[in-house]
Amino acid sequence: MVETPPSGPSGQTRVDIGETEARGARRVGYIWILVASLAIAVVVLALMLVYFSGSLSDANRRGGPASIPKADAANFHTPPPPPAS
Repeated sequence: MVETPPSGPSGQTRVDIGETEARGARRVGYIWILVASLAIAVVVLALMLVYFSGSLSDANRRGGPASIPKADAANFHTPPPPPAS
C-alpha cells in the first residue's frame, strides 16, 4: 500500500493498493454476494412455504384429485382367500 501526498483541490490523501490486495478484496466481495444470495433464497423459499401452507395441507388431507377411500385402498393388496377344499 502506497500513500501519496495530498493532491488536487480537496487535499485528500490518495491510497493505492497493489494487485494482490485488490484481488483479495474482490474475492471477499464475491463471497459476501454468494452469502447474501443464499440468505435471500432461503427467505424467499420460507415465505413461499408459509404462503402456500394452507393449500398444501388441504391437498395432503384430501390425498389428491384421484384419491380413493381408505377402506377401498385396504382391499387392493389383500391376497385372495384360499380355495375351499
